[in-house]
Amino acid sequence: MAELMLLGDWKMDVPPFPCFFGLKDFQGLNTHDLDKENSEVRQKLDGIDIRCAALSSYSLVKAFLLEHALGSRFGIYRSAIEKLLLWCLLVVEKPIIQLDEQDIRAFMDFCLCPPDDWVAKQPEKRLRRASNKRTSKVFVVNAFWRPFRTGPVREEVSGARISGYASLAVELAVINSFYLFLYAEDLIDINPAGSLHRSKHYSGREAIHNGAKSFSISDWNLFVEAAESLAINDDEFERKLFLLMSIYQALRI
Repeated sequence: MAELMLLGDWKMDVPPFPCFFGLKDFQGLNTHDLDKENSEVRQKLDGIDIRCAALSSYSLVKAFLLEHALGSRFGIYRSAIEKLLLWCLLVVEKPIIQLDEQDIRAFMDFCLCPPDDWVAKQPEKRLRRASNKRTSKVFVVNAFWRPFRTGPVREEVSGARISGYASLAVELAVINSFYLFLYAEDLIDINPAGSLHRSKHYSGREAIHNGAKSFSISDWNLFVEAAESLAINDDEFERKLFLLMSIYQALRI
């Protein structure tokens, strides 16, 4: 736990930034080059230490996401693998293709108690208008976006934020899928997430449905995370999410 607290207190010179945006924008990227990448993202990647192989790691993640560029899953896959990519580039400064099992375990611990400057206090869109005028059609990367965000309900352990185990199970499942993708492409010999994923260390802690007609806290947090991902590019869904959250808060009073 002491190690987790050190991670939580650690400050980075470069704050995390969104690497990928909406599904429509993502589908417009070139498969085999970086010619159509967001200029701000490209600039940030170029500025990262060469030891991280930032562009190569980014390209591998992009290739993986292209396999899952469907409205039903893109947001969840993007959120999960993007966290790992940013952790590689900004925390351990290691190419994503070189991670081993110990690294994956360290990353999952990081997700359990992310540092404060990786957590948004409220949902933030990945892009924002360049000016305060609603008619502005110029968008820039939102500097307030963070990979993690506080949910409607958070457990507290010694003051550190704790991600729900249901969310961690999804995170690990996506990471395992990513490394299986690299393995199938003959880019790695061993899946570093395989052993931990097979152990069901996180999924085993999820609540088993016993017929109760209500969400557990972990279920609700996972639902909100997925719903917020869908709401980012859908104003109508964003309004529905607002109503759901309002009802939830009212029922808790």
